[in-house]
Amino acid sequence: MRSPTGTSSAPRWRTLSALTVGVLLAHLTLLTGGWPEGLGTEPVASSGDLADAATSTSPADQGTSPASATATPAVITSSRVRWIVPKPPEPPPPPEVKPAPPKPRPAPPPPPPPPVEPSPEVVEAPLPLTDGSDALPTDPVQVESTGEQMADLATEPPPGTPEGAASVASDPAAGAGALPTPLPPPQVPDDPPVAEQALPPAQVPPSMRLMYEVSGRVKGINYNASGSLDWENQGDRYDAHMVVRALFVGSREQTSVGAVTSTGLVPERFGDKSRSERAAHFEHPSQRIRFSNNAPDATWLPGGQDRLSVFMQLASLLQAQPEAYPPGTIVSLQVAGPGDAEIWRFEMGAEETLTLPAGQMKGRHIKRAPRKPFDTQTELWLAPQLNHLPVRIRITQHNGDHVEQALRYLP
Repeated sequence: MRSPTGTSSAPRWRTLSALTVGVLLAHLTLLTGGWPEGLGTEPVASSGDLADAATSTSPADQGTSPASATATPAVITSSRVRWIVPKPPEPPPPPEVKPAPPKPRPAPPPPPPPPVEPSPEVVEAPLPLTDGSDALPTDPVQVESTGEQMADLATEPPPGTPEGAASVASDPAAGAGALPTPLPPPQVPDDPPVAEQALPPAQVPPSMRLMYEVSGRVKGINYNASGSLDWENQGDRYDAHMVVRALFVGSREQTSVGAVTSTGLVPERFGDKSRSERAAHFEHPSQRIRFSNNAPDATWLPGGQDRLSVFMQLASLLQAQPEAYPPGTIVSLQVAGPGDAEIWRFEMGAEETLTLPAGQMKGRHIKRAPRKPFDTQTELWLAPQLNHLPVRIRITQHNGDHVEQALRYLP
């Protein structure tokens, strides 16, 4: 069938179909961003190609009907769709973990302190007056008897013992098989006042000046020096001054002042001076001894002396009653220094013949023996012909150092 114009209608339908397919493909391309499967390998016909196809017909197509000549559009069976998925946010990096600081090592325990040993006495300058280290007793001046007197005391009952108890103690057989009678508790009498306590009598020597030759050894070095003792008895007062001078060593002085009584010396002040002076003060109302170096106060016992007056007190005791102190008798006296007060125990010895720079003379030997480690041994010889004043004094330290002074000439 031909149109009035003489042209065939089949090519017009093909052109429309091709245009429709091209438009659908363009839309699909825009919507999906790609070509459908099966169509991507074939090139899309251009408008020129479609026009040529519309104008060129085969002999078979010219005899067909318009309905059979219409081309069937292609069916899309698959497509590719690209989904743009946003990337998940990257997780934050883990926090940096700093290593824990090492624990400090515990400090090692301190080593145990070394055992404290008693320090030896220090002698500032050669002087025959040294420290004592005996314990303080509770009694004043004490004279200990020996021999027969001690035997008599052993057989006598102690004071304050009832008569019945004394008889049983003296005859143990009498009390055998008998029940002991309960005794009342002993009554302890109150301590009498200091003024009422009995002290041995003393006779203080008269005034005198003694000169000494001094020799000694310190740390393996021998030395020589000179010394003097100025003793002044004013009746109710006394004043003692001792000094030792050594070349290249210096000097050391000790002084003692106080009162004179029927029982001997009652010191009031003691001074010890080498580079500086230290002192001890004896207070009568409080019966205390106070020290200038802030050491604790000490109780002043009856008859207590200082390190210089103690030699004069021993001379006063022997001057009053020499027969009351036979050899072996122990005399205990409290002796105060510039920083302490202790008990010195003196053992009375026999008379000895001494050879001194002043000549030969007799002297009563008195010794203070050491009782504890690092104690000092003190020896002195009191001459009866010089009212028992010291004519020789010797001090020996625990390490062998010693100092000795001997009377140079008779006063």
